[in-house]
Amino acid sequence: MAPAFEPGDCRHARYLNGEFERLQYGDMIFFQHPIHETQYVDRVIAMGGDTVQMIDGVVWLNGAPLLQVKMEDYEIPYERTGPESGLPMCQNRPEIGGICRTERFIETAPNGRSYQVLNVREARSDNTEEYLVPEGFVFVLGDHRDNSIDSRFPQTGPFRGVGFVPLENIIGIIEEN
Repeated sequence: MAPAFEPGDCRHARYLNGEFERLQYGDMIFFQHPIHETQYVDRVIAMGGDTVQMIDGVVWLNGAPLLQVKMEDYEIPYERTGPESGLPMCQNRPEIGGICRTERFIETAPNGRSYQVLNVREARSDNTEEYLVPEGFVFVLGDHRDNSIDSRFPQTGPFRGVGFVPLENIIGIIEEN
């Protein structure tokens, strides 16, 4: 979820305790994968009854594009992190210990909520079919769009995406600074 989360960050979640709290566009949620035992954090982009599609890396919600404004590049050290000791995805080709650069945008949801998103390169997942989100579900995306297995990917298959997330699988809403 870079840039919202950096390696080593710790955030609080408002747990839902079995009662559904009204979600808002742009909420970052903590949820149980609909099929697998894995837990995820992603951002709510669309809700039941909405249509959503990615066109050239831009989210189209109910037939209108979400505003994206280019910012300065996102920069992090190019070093191994996390439990799998992975290297970050970069637009440049730094050496270990160098600086990894990625395009960064401010995206604004229809309710006026803004958050940062990253784009490394053109990818197949930058262009999707139009989805109609069923009632009782949400459509989620990671903020690091090229490094996220989210609702753009089906729940079965090689990527083990999350598809539509049932409301009952939402554990909590992440509190953002």
